[in-house]
Amino acid sequence: MEPQLPSRYLFEVLDAQQKLAQQLELVSQEGDQAAFRERPPRGAAAGARQFSLVSRRLTAPAEPLPPPSEATVRVYDRGEPAYEQVVADVKAVLAGKALPASGYVLAKNPAIVEPIPITVDDPSDPRLLLKAGRVAIEYIAHSCFRIHTAGGARLLIDPFASRVWLGYDFPRTLAADAVLITHPHYDHDADVLIGHQPPPWTPDVRVLRDPGAYKVSGVSITGIPGKHAGPYGKEFGQTNTIWLLELDGLRIAHLGDNGPLTEANLRELGRVDILMMPIDAKHHILKDAEIQAIRKALRPRIVIPMHYRLPDLEPSGDTPQDLGEISPWLAGQDNVVQLESNIATFTAGSLLPSQVVVVFPHSPKVSAARATRPR
Repeated sequence: MEPQLPSRYLFEVLDAQQKLAQQLELVSQEGDQAAFRERPPRGAAAGARQFSLVSRRLTAPAEPLPPPSEATVRVYDRGEPAYEQVVADVKAVLAGKALPASGYVLAKNPAIVEPIPITVDDPSDPRLLLKAGRVAIEYIAHSCFRIHTAGGARLLIDPFASRVWLGYDFPRTLAADAVLITHPHYDHDADVLIGHQPPPWTPDVRVLRDPGAYKVSGVSITGIPGKHAGPYGKEFGQTNTIWLLELDGLRIAHLGDNGPLTEANLRELGRVDILMMPIDAKHHILKDAEIQAIRKALRPRIVIPMHYRLPDLEPSGDTPQDLGEISPWLAGQDNVVQLESNIATFTAGSLLPSQVVVVFPHSPKVSAARATRPR
C-alpha cells in the first residue's frame, strides 16, 4: 500500500480569548488520488499528488462540542502548492475572500511520502566504539539527537519527518535501540501521529512517549510530564514529555518543545549536566527571559541549543518562515563553543565549572530537499 500524506501544513486560528477557534489544513488523502492519477489535469507534474485546503470551524470550549464544521475551500489539482501560496490562501479565507479554482504556484520541493527507516542494526551505520565512562552525543538536525553509550546502546530522541514544515530530509539509514518522543508534532515524532504516517521504525525498536521510569541497555530514563509552549499543540492537549537520561555519571535532559519549567519540573529534573533546549532568534518556542530563567534554575554545565533554522539546508525565505537561526542569539552569549563535528564525547569528570554553550553542525547524513524524488 502506498504511504499516505494526509497532513502537510496545519494553521490554527485563536479567538480573542486565545482559544482555538478554527483550523485550516493542507491535506493530501489517498482517496483523492485515484481519479487524479487516471486523468491528471493539464500542467500536473509526473507523480504529483492532489492537495486540498480544508477549513474546520470549532466551537468555544465552554459550549457543547458538536463535530467540527469542515469544508474544502480550495483544491490544488496540479500538485503540491508552495508554502507561500498556502499562506496567501489561508489569509484570503480568513478575510472572507473567494479563492480561484486554478492558477497557483507549485512547491519547488514537494513533500515525500515514504517512511524513514529506523532499525536496531544497520551495517551502514555501525555502533560507536567508546571507552568506558564516555558518552557520545550526535546531533542529527532540528531537535533530533542520538546518544551513544560505552556499552554500545543508541538512543534516538525526536526524529523528524522529511520536508514537513522543515525543508530537509531525515537520514536514509539510522539505527537505534530505542526512540524517545517528546510530543506528537511532525518535527519531533516523524509525522506518525499528526500526519498519520506508518511508523518509520521496525518492530524491534523500542519507542517511549509517556512520562515514567524506564531502563534501556543500562541507561536510566525518566519521562517528566511537561507542557508544550503556547499557543502550539492544543490539538493534543499541549502534552510534552521532558526526557532525563542518567548514564556514566552524567545527567542529560532534552526539553522537547516545553515552555517555561514549573517548580515540579525543576524538582524532578534535579541536577542537569547537559541540557538540550529550544532556542532560536525568533523565539518560536521560548522567549529570552524564559531561556535565561531555565538556565539559572537548572545551572547545567553544558547548554546545547536546538530547534532553530539551519541556513545551509533552509535558505532565507523558505519554510519554516517563523523559525529563526541560532547565530543572532549566540552573538550575545559568553563561553560559546562551535564544534566542527556533529558528534562529541563527554565524561562526567571533564565538565567545566562554568556554563558552556555547545553548538553542533547538523549530521552530514541530513540533506537539503531535492527537487525531485520517487513517490
